[in-house]
Amino acid sequence: MKRCYPFGYRCERGEVVPDEAESKIVQWMFKDYEMGSSLLALADSLNARGIVFKEKMSPWSKSRVQHILTDERYIGGKGFPPIVEPELFGKISRIRESKYVEVKLASGEIRFLQKHVVCGECGSRYVRKIDKKGARYWVCEAHCDSNTISENYLLSTIKDILTDVASDRTLLESAHQSTGFQNTAEIVRMEKEWSAVNGRCGFEAGKTLLLQLASKKFSACREDKSIYTETVYQAIVKALKTGEMGEPLFREVIRKVRTGKDGSISIEFANGAIVARRR
Repeated sequence: MKRCYPFGYRCERGEVVPDEAESKIVQWMFKDYEMGSSLLALADSLNARGIVFKEKMSPWSKSRVQHILTDERYIGGKGFPPIVEPELFGKISRIRESKYVEVKLASGEIRFLQKHVVCGECGSRYVRKIDKKGARYWVCEAHCDSNTISENYLLSTIKDILTDVASDRTLLESAHQSTGFQNTAEIVRMEKEWSAVNGRCGFEAGKTLLLQLASKKFSACREDKSIYTETVYQAIVKALKTGEMGEPLFREVIRKVRTGKDGSISIEFANGAIVARRR
């Protein structure tokens, strides 16, 4: 099929008229999108049904579906006979705009979480995936025996934990990570090595070993972060009052988000407290 007119139209005796079969498909696309289908789901359905847009062209895609849903010729623009009711076209435009705003607002917090969500089983990052139907989910990057979690569950649980903390400040006063200097077997080994070579090796070799030992000891020191408890609590309370529980709050109060094999989500806050929620 050679196409000179938009999908849904054909030329008859020198005039543009609706194509009976294609116009019904266009109407179906608008109505199905109104009912909640995504652009990708519509494209997949069209391809599965063997509906051809144009010969020797690529299959239906999100962008091609989107082009149809935004083309005003389907409501009579540019002199074309209308196929779709203007009211439905307007509703589709509002739905698309609301989805765009939602994604735009969420993108900041999603980018933050992509760097801060880790697997509670193996410590690897959790990565974001999108399936063919547009559903968003998160999985362990190392593909260990951990849960796959939906993005809606991840976001809602994080916000539930923040709400819990705002309602009960004592959650921020318990379950802190240990603080102070934590000696390790590696540090003990390096101290013995330093004692053995101190004064017996050249300056450069001794300096290198000493700096490595100092670096290891510094890494083993954990700050007492409980002094930040009030700051974290007030930031969460303020965000709840203003409804701004997005990226700025996440960046200020969250240090890490861990997933559990039992479906739990836990947050390590900036003050060192760890608060969890289970399914």
